[in-house]
Amino acid sequence: MGAGYFNDTAGFDRTLAVASTGNDTATFYDSTGADTYAAWPTHAVMYGAGYFNDTSGFHNTIAYSSGGGDQAYLSDSAGDDAYTSWWNRALLTGSGYSSDARNLLVLGPAPLPATTQRPSTTAQATTSPAAYRSGGGSRTQRGPQPDSGTGAANGRQGDAVLADG
Repeated sequence: MGAGYFNDTAGFDRTLAVASTGNDTATFYDSTGADTYAAWPTHAVMYGAGYFNDTSGFHNTIAYSSGGGDQAYLSDSAGDDAYTSWWNRALLTGSGYSSDARNLLVLGPAPLPATTQRPSTTAQATTSPAAYRSGGGSRTQRGPQPDSGTGAANGRQGDAVLADG
């Protein structure tokens, strides 16, 4: 996680975090229901009933499941990649990326994502370097220090967009 910044969004049904430079990490946390984590070398999403968390450009993505029948789809690059698995974890790594699924059922390669459309309610924040944490659709956080940026959907459906500057 980067030092000196914190961005927090609450009440959004969709979030998008974009990393630009550095060795950035996006961490996803599931909801209480059945969720899906899908990862490609330059893009990862986690979604379930009522939420969709999206990232782009992060070198490392990690998804955690607390149960509920969560599943994962991991896709490799065109180059030489390595797949390692344990009883509770699957890790796919390649040149410049890693996709890490913890306590999720890995089902195979990720299907191509649908085009993301942004509803009218959007919160935007720009910071660098980036570490992105998302969880269960109700709240997303970025970085360790509170009170430097906040966005809220005020009960309406909408997007939160976080960009690593």
